[in-house]
Amino acid sequence: MIISDKIGNTHVEEMERILAFVTSFNVHKLLYAITEKRFDEDAIDKIRLDIGEQNIRLERQKHFLFNFTKTCNSEYALDDNKLVDSSARLSFRIRSGIKGVRNNLKDFYKKSRRRLPPGQSAPQAIDRSLIATDSYMQDLFGLESYPECVKMLFLEMVKFYNTMNDCLTEALRSLSEEKDIKGDKKRCLEMLTNRTGEVRTPRLDKEIYQWWDSKNKLVEKHNDPVLGSLINRMAVIGHRCGTLFHVMTGKKKETQTSVKFALLMAEYTLREQLRFFGSTLKQLAEQQSAFNKSLKSQNDRLLASLPDTFSFEDAKALKPDVKEGSVRRMLQRWVAKKLTEQLDNGLYVKK
Repeated sequence: MIISDKIGNTHVEEMERILAFVTSFNVHKLLYAITEKRFDEDAIDKIRLDIGEQNIRLERQKHFLFNFTKTCNSEYALDDNKLVDSSARLSFRIRSGIKGVRNNLKDFYKKSRRRLPPGQSAPQAIDRSLIATDSYMQDLFGLESYPECVKMLFLEMVKFYNTMNDCLTEALRSLSEEKDIKGDKKRCLEMLTNRTGEVRTPRLDKEIYQWWDSKNKLVEKHNDPVLGSLINRMAVIGHRCGTLFHVMTGKKKETQTSVKFALLMAEYTLREQLRFFGSTLKQLAEQQSAFNKSLKSQNDRLLASLPDTFSFEDAKALKPDVKEGSVRRMLQRWVAKKLTEQLDNGLYVKK
């Protein structure tokens, strides 16, 4: 999986180089490097113990890495993401493994006394290490001709490199997925930007209306003010999602998939709104209902205490602390509800 040419990120390039190395590692490279370095058994045991410790740390980081990649692209796969460098995050999750590979490569550096020319940077660890070379002699007898400590070292290195392979493959898979998601978002943005004119969706309009009507009947049946306060907005959101889906298909007429997507989003947003805010909205609706009932009972008592024919001043006298505008609106509501009738002379008569 090569993606650094698209992303151009040093973390990705490093992960790709290490992955290429661990997947090409074999016993003949190790035996060639040990022969060239002329290691004694104590040096081999020390390298094996160091790799074993690195592998223990890497196994723990592998657990965190795989948990992180499950949500990485849902959180960070933005078209213009300036908040986080995903490759750096993923590289950080396996930092001890990368460090372990570097240290292991350094253990098998080629001997070189040649000084570098001025201005030339030192070659990377993979280029300097004998166990990463592509030019080596295969040992005809393999591990059988070497001490037991060499076999133990090889098995420990294979175990570590297999774990490293899992981590790097998962990290690069997540970054490749992120690149695809960014590409999809860019294509969708271009399609929406280039679309002009009115978008007609008669089939979608009909389906969304039927969805809204079915929910509205539930509101009337169960007298549910919370559901009633949400269905209008959720129907609009569902319709917009279906319209965007339809535009991005590039087809003239709505497909069944775009209609299903619109209904799905309307249902989903309604369910999530009820899950997050349902209890709060229900509490507010109950408080509003209680407040309206208290107003109604107060106004009923006020109307009952007035004579059959009364004036604005009579009503204001019963509510001296209330502004005149509020009293006039109360009298207008009585007239609208046909509780009273306003005469030409300005007086009010109870019905």
